[in-house]
Amino acid sequence: MRVPSSLGFRPTFVLRSPLEEHALTESLEQHLGDRARAAGPHLLLSVPHADRRPWSPWLHVDVRPGDEPDGGSDLVCRFSPHPSVWTGVMLAELALLSTVFFAAFFAVGQHVADQPAWAWWIALGALIASVALWAGARLGQRLASDQMRSLLDEITALADPNHRA
Repeated sequence: MRVPSSLGFRPTFVLRSPLEEHALTESLEQHLGDRARAAGPHLLLSVPHADRRPWSPWLHVDVRPGDEPDGGSDLVCRFSPHPSVWTGVMLAELALLSTVFFAAFFAVGQHVADQPAWAWWIALGALIASVALWAGARLGQRLASDQMRSLLDEITALADPNHRA
């Protein structure tokens, strides 16, 4: 399995495990130690502390009962940046897109009033900054691709003891 590539901020994939939900959660907590934070069937896995960078990924793992008749579990896994980075990116994106929206409405009002519509420049600048933020997130994903691969290989091996990397 390869690291998913998408235009989204948070690549997501699902793994199947022959282990039951409770046993799998305990096994993951035991093997991952202090690199994983657990809250019930949800785990948050990070790269080793010495290898962390601002673009380092975190892997959110939700362990759910499998829907196959032979039992097992499904792991819904989603990559994201550190939670504080994710919050900052989303707040910045919200602020920029709100600026685009309101500046565009203001520019339309200026145009209707036969005034110079200088607010279009504000909307354009905020839109360019929003695209730059998106491009920065994509660059961060590329910089973190080796760490994403490492986390994916690790969680795949732990989810299926019979898996050969």
